[in-house]
Amino acid sequence: MGFSSRLQRFADAKTAAGSPSAPEREDAASDANVPAPVESAGDDLLAQLRARMAKALAKHEAKSTVARPDLTTTEAREALPLEAVETASGTFERRLRLESPLARLGGMPLADARAANMPWLAVLALDDQLADCTIEDALFLDTETTGLSGGTGTVAFLVGLAWWDKAEGRFATELLFLPSFAGEGAMLEHLEGRLRRAKCLVTFNGKSFDVPLLKTRFALHRRVFPFEGPHLDLLHVARRLHRGGPFGVRLQALEQGLFGLERVDDIPSSQVPQAYLAWLRGGDSAPMRAVLDHNTQDLLTMIGLVALYGRPPGESALSSKALIAAARTATKAKARNQARAVLEAAEARGLDASFAREFHLAKAVLCKQEAAWQSAASSLEEARVWLDDSEVRLDLAKLYEHRLRDARAALEVTAQGTGEGHEREERRRTRLKKKTAVSTAESTPDSYPSAPSASETAHSPDARKRPGRA
Repeated sequence: MGFSSRLQRFADAKTAAGSPSAPEREDAASDANVPAPVESAGDDLLAQLRARMAKALAKHEAKSTVARPDLTTTEAREALPLEAVETASGTFERRLRLESPLARLGGMPLADARAANMPWLAVLALDDQLADCTIEDALFLDTETTGLSGGTGTVAFLVGLAWWDKAEGRFATELLFLPSFAGEGAMLEHLEGRLRRAKCLVTFNGKSFDVPLLKTRFALHRRVFPFEGPHLDLLHVARRLHRGGPFGVRLQALEQGLFGLERVDDIPSSQVPQAYLAWLRGGDSAPMRAVLDHNTQDLLTMIGLVALYGRPPGESALSSKALIAAARTATKAKARNQARAVLEAAEARGLDASFAREFHLAKAVLCKQEAAWQSAASSLEEARVWLDDSEVRLDLAKLYEHRLRDARAALEVTAQGTGEGHEREERRRTRLKKKTAVSTAESTPDSYPSAPSASETAHSPDARKRPGRA
C-alpha cells in the first residue's frame, strides 16, 4: 500500500467511525439535562494532525502527477546518430559507415592493414591458425558493456564491427546499439550473421572479455555463438612487444606511444557503463555520443595496429627495442628465419646502450636453438660487456661446460659467481676443477712412447690413440 493510500485510509477512518456532531451533542445534553461538553485540548491536537496529513497527501499527489520522459519515443533518441532496425525478434539501432580510403592513424594509412603479413602476425600471436587468414576475410570486434567485470548480469549494449569492404576498397564500420534491453535478441541475431561470414576475428583483449561475454549473452538467448575460427587478440601481441616499455599496453597508450595520437574529449572506459545507464533513465545524450565515438576509434586503432604489426620483419616500423622482443617471440615460435631477419633489422639501425644487452641475449637464444654454440657463447660474452650479472654467467658456464667442453673457461666464469646458491656453486666449481685437471694431464704427458709396431697397431686400440693424444 502506497503512502498516499495509507494517508487517505487514515483520513477516512474518522468519518467511517463517526463522532457526534455539535447539534447531536446539544440534543443529547438537553435530553439528559446536562451541559454540552467543552472541546478538549486533545481534539485540537487531532485536528492539527489531520491538517498536516492532508497537506502531505496533497503534496505527494502533486508530485506523482509530474510528467516523466517516455524513453520509447523518437524524441528521446533523435540526438544519437543511429537508425532503428526492426526485426521479428525486436528492435535495435545501428550506424553503418564507410571510412575514408585515405584514413590514417597518425602517419599509418589504415589501408595498409589489408596487406598485412598474416604469417608474421601468426608468429607474433603464437597461433599457427592465423597464417592462412587474410584481413579481407577478418572481422574486427569491440564491445561496450554495462559493467567491466563480466558475468551473466553484464550486457553488451554496444557492439562495434569493422571489415574490409572489397566492393568499395575501404574499411567499413558498424555500430550495433541497444536502445533498451528488450532489443538484445534482435541485435544478437544481426551479429550472428556478421560472425558467420567472417573467417578470422580481430579484437583487443577479446579472448578474455569480449568473446566470453558475447558467448554468455548468446547462451542466455538460447543461441550458439557462431564463430570458432582463428582469433587474433592484439593485446597479447602488444604485451610481447611493448612490455616494460616507456608506455603501457592499454589501447589508448598504444595510440599515443606508437602513432602519436591523443584523443580529445574522449570518455574513459570506466565511465561508459554509468553513461549508458544514466541515458536509459532519460539523461543527457551527449555522453552516449562520446561512447559511440570512443568505440569507433577503438576499431580504427585496432586496424592501425594490424597495419603496424603486420609489416614484414625487414620492413617493420617498430622501434629497435620492440624488434628485439619480436625476435624473442619468433624464436619461441621456432620461426628462426624471421627471428634472424628481425635481429638484423634492429642491428642495422644501431644498438643503443639501453637495449644492446637485450639484443645480444636474444641473439644468444636464437644461436642456441640453431645449435651454434660458439656464436651463442660470443653473444653472451657481448651481453656481459653491457651488464655482467650472475644470470648471464650461469648460462655461459653451462654453455662452456656442456656444449663447448671447455672446463677451463667454465671455471673462470663460475669463479665470478653464478648466483645459484653457495652449495650448488661449490659443487659446480669442484666438478670443473676436476675436469680441468684431467684436461691438463691429458694435454701434457710425462713421456713419449716409441712408435708402436704393426702388430700393436692392429691389435691395440689404445696404442692407436696414444700418438694422437700426444
